[in-house]
Amino acid sequence: MCNRYRPPSRDDILQRWLPEMKSPPPAWSEMFPRGHGPFMRRGADGNVELVEGRWGLVPAYHFAPIEEFKLSTWNARWENKVRRSPTFAPSWRAGHRCVIPVEWFVEPNWESGKHVPWKFAAADGRPIGLAGLWNRWRGPDGVWVETYTLITINADSHELMKRMHRPALGPDKMPLPPELQDKRMVVVLDDDAQQVWLHGTPAEAETVVKQWPAENFSSGPLIEGPTALDPVTGELF
Repeated sequence: MCNRYRPPSRDDILQRWLPEMKSPPPAWSEMFPRGHGPFMRRGADGNVELVEGRWGLVPAYHFAPIEEFKLSTWNARWENKVRRSPTFAPSWRAGHRCVIPVEWFVEPNWESGKHVPWKFAAADGRPIGLAGLWNRWRGPDGVWVETYTLITINADSHELMKRMHRPALGPDKMPLPPELQDKRMVVVLDDDAQQVWLHGTPAEAETVVKQWPAENFSSGPLIEGPTALDPVTGELF
């Protein structure tokens, strides 16, 4: 699962997606689950709008304060969750699809036996758009909150992404065979695919949910300063 990424700069968002936007968007820092960042969706007038929301979709059935929502909903599994679960399926049925602008994202590499964070970006240096869902949630105080999630798909056959994440272990504490690992990756959308995802029918949108070729990525160990901790789990990235 993806639980860390950096949104593009304001200038990059404007140039890449919203050249006609009159007022510059705010600047966003590195994103972690339950933080607030940008996403793009089809607005009521049919045009694409930029929205700030909470990373971690909150469904309508949650009636308590948002701080009491503990499910890990910053990622949504395409195969058995997006179109079926009571958490994500209402957004899918409502056509609440969105694109999350990203400069780079992080996944854990365990090939050394330890968690080594790797950074993934587009090989051509341009910001990328990730497929997601959104929901506008109303809290018990009547305040509306925009929320969103990133969609993930199986990556067992992906040359690069199958190397990420801690291996799943069997009852004997040994790694399960590759076909039982269920490695995951986010869904990167090219320009044409973004238009289909935002404006197409559900059947059309399903056709763009696929693996992004390994050669399209620039990747490697993340070089950073002080050791970073996941604010949700407290574990090292």
